[in-house]
Amino acid sequence: MRPDYECQLEFRHNGPHGALGQQCDEIEWWVRWTLRASTVDQVTACPGVRDQPDDPQDDETCLLFEGHPGRHSFDLGQW
Repeated sequence: MRPDYECQLEFRHNGPHGALGQQCDEIEWWVRWTLRASTVDQVTACPGVRDQPDDPQDDETCLLFEGHPGRHSFDLGQW
Protein backbone atom coordinates (compact mmCIF):
# COMPACT_ATOMS: atom_id res chain seq x y z
CA MET A 1 0.00 0.00 0.00
CA ARG A 2 1.08 3.57 -0.60
CA PRO A 3 2.46 5.44 2.43
CA ASP A 4 0.42 8.58 1.67
CA TYR A 5 -2.90 9.27 -0.03
CA GLU A 6 -4.77 12.07 -1.74
CA CYS A 7 -8.50 12.19 -1.14
CA GLN A 8 -10.44 11.13 -4.25
CA LEU A 9 -13.78 12.51 -3.07
CA GLU A 10 -15.33 15.84 -4.00
CA PHE A 11 -13.54 18.88 -2.51
CA ARG A 12 -15.10 20.01 0.79
CA HIS A 13 -17.15 16.82 1.18
CA ASN A 14 -18.65 15.78 4.53
CA GLY A 15 -17.14 12.92 6.50
CA PRO A 16 -13.79 11.17 6.28
CA HIS A 17 -11.41 11.44 3.33
CA GLY A 18 -11.07 8.41 1.05
CA ALA A 19 -8.72 6.84 -1.47
CA LEU A 20 -8.86 3.53 -3.29
CA GLY A 21 -6.39 1.09 -1.77
CA GLN A 22 -7.04 -2.03 -3.89
CA GLN A 23 -9.71 -3.37 -6.24
CA CYS A 24 -10.72 -6.89 -7.24
CA ASP A 25 -13.85 -7.68 -9.27
CA GLU A 26 -16.81 -6.06 -7.49
CA ILE A 27 -15.03 -5.57 -4.14
CA GLU A 28 -12.85 -2.59 -3.36
CA TRP A 29 -10.73 -1.69 -0.35
CA TRP A 30 -10.77 2.02 0.47
CA VAL A 31 -8.52 3.80 2.92
CA ARG A 32 -10.54 6.35 4.88
CA TRP A 33 -9.12 8.85 7.32
CA THR A 34 -9.74 11.88 9.50
CA LEU A 35 -7.28 13.89 11.57
CA ARG A 36 -7.78 11.40 14.42
CA ALA A 37 -8.06 7.94 12.86
CA SER A 38 -7.82 5.83 9.69
CA THR A 39 -9.44 2.60 8.51
CA VAL A 40 -9.31 0.25 5.56
CA ASP A 41 -12.86 -0.68 4.56
CA GLN A 42 -14.18 -3.29 2.16
CA VAL A 43 -16.87 -1.61 0.06
CA THR A 44 -18.89 -2.12 -3.11
CA ALA A 45 -18.25 0.01 -6.20
CA CYS A 46 -20.66 2.88 -6.82
CA PRO A 47 -23.43 1.87 -9.26
CA GLY A 48 -23.59 5.42 -10.70
CA VAL A 49 -23.50 5.58 -14.51
CA ARG A 50 -23.32 8.70 -16.67
CA ASP A 51 -26.33 9.05 -18.97
CA GLN A 52 -24.43 10.42 -21.94
CA PRO A 53 -20.67 10.97 -21.80
CA ASP A 54 -19.40 14.18 -23.43
CA ASP A 55 -16.51 12.26 -24.96
CA PRO A 56 -16.65 8.53 -25.82
CA GLN A 57 -13.28 8.12 -24.08
CA ASP A 58 -14.66 9.51 -20.78
CA ASP A 59 -15.45 7.10 -17.97
CA GLU A 60 -19.14 6.22 -18.01
CA THR A 61 -19.19 4.69 -14.52
CA CYS A 62 -18.39 6.24 -11.17
CA LEU A 63 -15.01 5.12 -9.83
CA LEU A 64 -15.87 5.79 -6.18
CA PHE A 65 -17.55 3.57 -3.57
CA GLU A 66 -21.29 3.05 -3.09
CA GLY A 67 -22.80 5.76 -0.89
CA HIS A 68 -19.88 8.19 -1.31
CA PRO A 69 -20.49 11.83 -0.38
CA GLY A 70 -20.64 14.46 -3.11
CA ARG A 71 -20.75 14.08 -6.87
CA HIS A 72 -19.82 10.99 -8.90
CA SER A 73 -16.24 10.77 -10.17
CA PHE A 74 -17.29 11.47 -13.77
CA ASP A 75 -18.78 14.82 -12.65
CA LEU A 76 -15.85 16.01 -10.52
CA GLY A 77 -14.01 17.74 -13.38
CA GLN A 78 -17.12 19.69 -14.39
CA TRP A 79 -18.26 22.97 -12.80
